[in-house]
Amino acid sequence: MKKVFIYMYRFLFPSPYTATTLKTIPLAPQPNLDWLYSLYSYHSTMGRKLLYDFKRRKDLVRDYNLAIELADSLKEILSEKQQYGYFLHPIIITVPLSKMSRKERGFHQVKILARYCANIIDAMYIHKAVNTTRAVQKQALLSKKERYKNVYKAFEIKQKYIEHIAYKDVLILDDIITSGATMEEIRRVLKSAGAREIIGVSIAH
Repeated sequence: MKKVFIYMYRFLFPSPYTATTLKTIPLAPQPNLDWLYSLYSYHSTMGRKLLYDFKRRKDLVRDYNLAIELADSLKEILSEKQQYGYFLHPIIITVPLSKMSRKERGFHQVKILARYCANIIDAMYIHKAVNTTRAVQKQALLSKKERYKNVYKAFEIKQKYIEHIAYKDVLILDDIITSGATMEEIRRVLKSAGAREIIGVSIAH
């Protein structure tokens, strides 16, 4: 039923980011941590344009196509882990937006993508599983060292979701990975909550 809806939506509201278009965007280099994975290169013009569009404009067809590409890029990684009993039915969480970003955009840009990804890889998406505990500066304005300090103890797992995360494998989804500081800090609080295996995934790097 969801696929039928997407096909109808695609016909009524054509997206500039078709499956074919996405395949022409240069792929990202491997992030500096071996548990992090990114799809497209932010240093390419097409990659930057995609990310800007993703942050500023809702597009269900684009996000559905992105979810397919992300799932496909993770297929080999997840398959290898599943041989050992990991990531059979993982949890997907998203990096929380700051209050300022929510006010500026009016929506959480990764939420729809996370739902599509969960459906494709047989995962459960928990929206707002992670909260911010305090205001943080924009990471893009800081040095690598400052970024780690900026997000230290800035996140927590909502109490009601701890039982869903304990002993589970978790995929953290975000739009971009730069230094990896935000992903590492969220990984730390997930581990504290009892999560088992964790990987971080982004659209761009």
